[in-house]
Amino acid sequence: MDWKGRTVTVMGLGLNTGGLGVVRYLLERGAKLIVTDMKSAEILEPTTLEIAQLPGSDDIEYVLGEHRYQDFEGVDCVIKNPGVPDSSPYLEHARSNQVEVKTDLDLFFEEVSAMEKRPVVIGVTGTRGKTTTTMLIAHILRAEFGEESVLVGGNVRSSVLNLVEKLTPDSKVVLELSSFQLGPIHTSPDIAVFTSFFPDHLNRYDSLDAYFADKTNILNYQDSRGVAVLNGMQPEIRNLATNAAGEVVLFGTDCSMNRVCVDGGTSIMDNGQVVADVTDLQISGDHNVINALAAIGAARAAGVSQGGISGALRSFPGVPGRQERIGTINGVEIINDTTSTMPEALYTALQTFRDRRVHLICGGNNKELNYTGAAVHLHEGVEGIYLLPGTASQDLKQEFCSGPILCEEVSSVDAALEAALDHAKEGDVILFSPGATSFGQFQNEFERGDAFVAAAKSQGLTI
Repeated sequence: MDWKGRTVTVMGLGLNTGGLGVVRYLLERGAKLIVTDMKSAEILEPTTLEIAQLPGSDDIEYVLGEHRYQDFEGVDCVIKNPGVPDSSPYLEHARSNQVEVKTDLDLFFEEVSAMEKRPVVIGVTGTRGKTTTTMLIAHILRAEFGEESVLVGGNVRSSVLNLVEKLTPDSKVVLELSSFQLGPIHTSPDIAVFTSFFPDHLNRYDSLDAYFADKTNILNYQDSRGVAVLNGMQPEIRNLATNAAGEVVLFGTDCSMNRVCVDGGTSIMDNGQVVADVTDLQISGDHNVINALAAIGAARAAGVSQGGISGALRSFPGVPGRQERIGTINGVEIINDTTSTMPEALYTALQTFRDRRVHLICGGNNKELNYTGAAVHLHEGVEGIYLLPGTASQDLKQEFCSGPILCEEVSSVDAALEAALDHAKEGDVILFSPGATSFGQFQNEFERGDAFVAAAKSQGLTI
């Protein structure tokens, strides 16, 4: 679309630079902007100050602390933040007035489609594992094709539109894609990776089926040239292979059912060939072995040699905030797993450290998820549990705190770490894996993780 002179409403500015990327993109193309967000001008000041440095920003009309129906009619387009549900009455008002509603991902795919020779776009989705898999794919591709040729974006606190000016026909683009981003689109990546599926975001979706349906858009619009890299261990994902338009690559632990697999629990295989040993991976946990299988399938589809994959797997250090070993305090290992925002993530972290004495910091707010039966995931090494404020913490308290394990409710991340350190001994692990959202205390899980790392540093963290 030629945006010059068109009036566009940007709905949901936010603080993670996604909205900033949309505004920059549209200003550079001469659009007239109305920027609206339910957050106040005071809260959004860090973003609006950055926008003020952009040419043409003086002409932006801001509507902050509210939305107005008038801004969703008589405009040429609405670009909505992925965090805004499609059921918003303001979006319904726009559509009823024949105003097109798009996302930054729509605009990105339009840019890619307009190129004479298109770059390869790899999309990664899944309830768990998508960030680690995204970053591991990018790591493998960079080792094979060079740093400059690989671009990473999507659900990583930045707008995909920030990548547009860097695109070349030889680019390899790796996008982490949430269900919120995938729901509205009508274009799928060339290579679509679906890592896992569990109940999540039920405070946003009417049903689990609706959540799954949005996820499947990652391959619904592929053609015969597309590749779907699917978790063959989960039937609902595996069954997507039936209607896939292009090639299907299944991954999982069973080599009799999956192309990328683990033979005998030790050898990582691709199409019958040994790629690496499980012990070669720097990232810990059974779940990360599965993430590596998914990354191998995508990298092979993108043209990476088997030898290139083998070397890159051995050098991947992991992703910050995902079972990240950030250092020690008086001999106690500190683990930052702030991106644990759902029960399954918490259970996975406990499984990873099942052979250690663990002091668990968890809790926060619930996304209408079920914590019933959570206690079965505790192991005998769990020495203490420290619960952050929030509705999920009350559910976890009922599950975790009926037995002999030390259980304390704390007021903040700092207080939780201090209490855990009071009880931890040299060689123990303090595991920060909330298993719930950060809302109420923090803007998002990343800010929560930053607070935890800052608290650890104030307690004498040694890296």
